[in-house]
Amino acid sequence: MIKKSIFIIFWIFVVVILLLFSLVFKDTNTAIVAQVEPMKNAISYHKAVRIDEIFVIPGQMVKPGDVLVRVERPDLILDVEKKTNEMSRVKIEQSLIETKYANKIRLLKVNSESRIRKIDGEIDQHKMIIENNRKLSNQFGSLTGFVDTVQQHGQSYYEIELDVLEKEKKYVLQQYELEINSAGKIHEEEAKSYIMQLSLLEKEMDVLMTEEMELIKTAEIHGTIGNVNV
Repeated sequence: MIKKSIFIIFWIFVVVILLLFSLVFKDTNTAIVAQVEPMKNAISYHKAVRIDEIFVIPGQMVKPGDVLVRVERPDLILDVEKKTNEMSRVKIEQSLIETKYANKIRLLKVNSESRIRKIDGEIDQHKMIIENNRKLSNQFGSLTGFVDTVQQHGQSYYEIELDVLEKEKKYVLQQYELEINSAGKIHEEEAKSYIMQLSLLEKEMDVLMTEEMELIKTAEIHGTIGNVNV
C-alpha cells in the first residue's frame, strides 16, 4: 500500500515538473513549428502554341527576368499578317485619295483658267471694237457734223456684251471657289475616315504585339525549375 502511494506521488511530481518546464522554459520563437509547401508557378497558355525553344532544364536555379521558354502561336502569326496587309491596303487607298484630290484641284484650276482666258480674250476684243467704233464715230461726226445717236440713247451692242462678259468672268471665279471648297470638304472627310481606320488598326496591332511578347515567358521569382513537361 505504501509502495503504491509512493508510486502515485512520484508520477504526480513528474507531471508537475514537466508542466513547470513547459511553462517556464517555453521559447516563443520555436513554440509553433509548421511545414509549408513550396510556392509553385506553372507556365500555360490560353490558346494552342508550338514550342520554339526551352531555355531551362529541371533543377536549374533561375532569378527574375531569366527567359524560360519561347513559343509561337500559328493563329497569332496569321492575325498579324492579316492586320499588316489590311494596314497596307488602307495606306494605299489613303495615298490614292490624296492623288485623286490633287488631280481634281489641278483639273478645276486648268478649266477655270482656260475659261477665264477665253473670256478675257473676248473682253479685249469687245473693248477694241468699242474703242474703234468710238474713234470712227468721232471722225465721222467731225466730217459730217452729225452726232452718234447710239451714244446719246444708251450703250451699244458691244458695250452690253462687254458687261455680260465681265459678269460671266465673275461667275466663273465664284464657281471655281465653290468647287474648290466643296472638293476640300469632301477630301477632309475622306481623310478623317482613313485616319480613323489606321488608328483602329494600329491599336489592334498593338494588342497582337502584346500577345506576341507574352509568348516569351520569364521567371518572376528566384527559384528552381521543377518538371519540364511538353
